[in-house]
Amino acid sequence: MTAAAVAAVSASLIYLRSFSCSATTASTATAVSATTANTATATATATTTATTATTATARHFISASKFT
Repeated sequence: MTAAAVAAVSASLIYLRSFSCSATTASTATAVSATTANTATATATATTTATTATTATARHFISASKFT
C-alpha cells in the first residue's frame, strides 16, 4: 500500500469510529431520558396512591366518629 492509501484508510476508520461513538452517545442519552421519564411517572403514581390511601383513611375515621 502506498502512504496515500494508508492515510485514506486511516481517515475512514477514524470517521467510522467517531460516527459509532456519536450513535452510542445518542442512544445512551435516549435511554437516560426514558429512564428519567419512567422514574417521574413511578414517583407520581406512588404519590397519587399514597394520597388516595390517606384520603380513604381520613374518610373512614370521619364516618366512624359520626356514629360514636
